Amino acid sequence: MKLISAGKIGKPHALKGLLNAFIEPLIAYRIKKLDLIFLEEKGAQLPYSVEEYSINDESGFCQLKLESIDDRTAAEKLKGKKIFLDETKLKKPDKLRDSSFLIGYLVVDAELGDVGRVTDVFQMPTQNIIQIQHEEKEVLIPLVDEYEVTIDNRRKEIRLNIPDGLLNV
Repeated sequence: MKLISAGKIGKPHALKGLLNAFIEPLIAYRIKKLDLIFLEEKGAQLPYSVEEYSINDESGFCQLKLESIDDRTAAEKLKGKKIFLDETKLKKPDKLRDSSFLIGYLVVDAELGDVGRVTDVFQMPTQNIIQIQHEEKEVLIPLVDEYEVTIDNRRKEIRLNIPDGLLNV
């Protein structure tokens, strides 16, 4: 079992122990079946069985009904607690959706050669944008088809054709 931080419990919903919660969208879409969560209490992650749940993969908003949490008072005590999930029970990440694995990859331009390493990845609705450190400044490069992007996971490289002037912005 490998526990990962996944979100946070919000306010109770209604009177029968139903909880509002937030699960990071990059984790939410990977949930196959949610039958067990772990909540942080006094530095330990304690297991809670999930009786029912609904989750929105895009926003990460969810509602949970946990075993033995049967009223608003019990639910209120869990408000604000961190949620942990067993990563081994999740689907594998979709690399088109989660590009954080690119951090540390070397960026290689077809003409200039090595231009820097990826320091961050910004996931936008229409494309991912990588941030690199190039000649003591941060540069943002969109990963779009027009740049003929090739990702070599074995070499940990991103090869592309960076348009003239983009590195000088």
